[in-house]
Amino acid sequence: MNNDALILFTSGTTGIPKGVVHSYKSLAARLRHNLENIPKDNLENSLCLLPMHFGHGLIGNCLTPLASEQNLFVASGNDLKNISSLGDIIDTHEISFLSSVPSLWKLIFKLSKKPIKKTLKRIHVGSAPLSKQVWNNIATWSSMNNVVNMYGITETANWISGASSDEYEPQDGLIGKMWGGAAYVLGDDGKINKSGKGVILLDTPSQMKGYFKLDNITDEFMHDKLFVTGDIGTIDEDGTITITGREKFEINRAGMKINPEDLDLLLEGHDSVDEACAFAIKDELFGEVPGIAIKINDKIKERELKAWCATKIIAEKIPSKWFVVDEIPKNDRGKVDRLLVAKRCLNEN
Repeated sequence: MNNDALILFTSGTTGIPKGVVHSYKSLAARLRHNLENIPKDNLENSLCLLPMHFGHGLIGNCLTPLASEQNLFVASGNDLKNISSLGDIIDTHEISFLSSVPSLWKLIFKLSKKPIKKTLKRIHVGSAPLSKQVWNNIATWSSMNNVVNMYGITETANWISGASSDEYEPQDGLIGKMWGGAAYVLGDDGKINKSGKGVILLDTPSQMKGYFKLDNITDEFMHDKLFVTGDIGTIDEDGTITITGREKFEINRAGMKINPEDLDLLLEGHDSVDEACAFAIKDELFGEVPGIAIKINDKIKERELKAWCATKIIAEKIPSKWFVVDEIPKNDRGKVDRLLVAKRCLNEN
């Protein structure tokens, strides 16, 4: 069971993509825990809109319903024709389950009418931060409240936790409790705790064997036999996890740590902003300051957005430089390419 079974590649959003080696044992564990947490009838008619070369599409959307002996329908989410007719596709095939990414849902809201047959029983959203606003909008569009914000990474073979709006009040970054295994936080003091704030560490039966031909890098991602996710978050006393950002992308403004994901979600909560992507800009005085790229849907001035931000966050966290862009680039998994956004904004301006 511990023989090599599959190599998946990381998305490369924080650097060069790495080959992740999974065994039959880790894949079987992930499927087992998925099926323990998803009722069989929810998967009866499952729809995959995502590419199958990464865990969310292959393991979550395809292998999970197939392992449950349910029906699987496949339609490319990169085809605008499919997105614009998604409501009809759901009704025609009586789709009960689908899982996708936040950026795809933003297109769905604009292009597709709602399904009317109410066959949907469960929707997963993952692979990128989900805002409270988009979470609630999905529930409204689908006329169904079992919308689950999922968390998983390539190294854990897909989902390892989820929070349903049937059980939780939607909140930015809320991902619920573990689906098998345990999560811990590594605090600034170097101590590992079951609750608190810090870098999220994982002990999961679906953990990878290692990075392909990169033993040294594999060792760097382990801490006391726990996998270091690089995600920053909190775990409360009940084991509920909230992700607040990525350690690598943290903006250090004179010692103040700013999570760019927080700024993304904040600005996307403004009616005039379709998408936002924050990033660090080097600064002689403060070391780093936040910059932000925004895609707007209305004529609005920078000073108006700054004034709005001032009512939500402290002055030091308000972006110092603003870039209005036509598009926020994403990779083929629907994740914002933060490094590319920063490069384009700083090189073109």
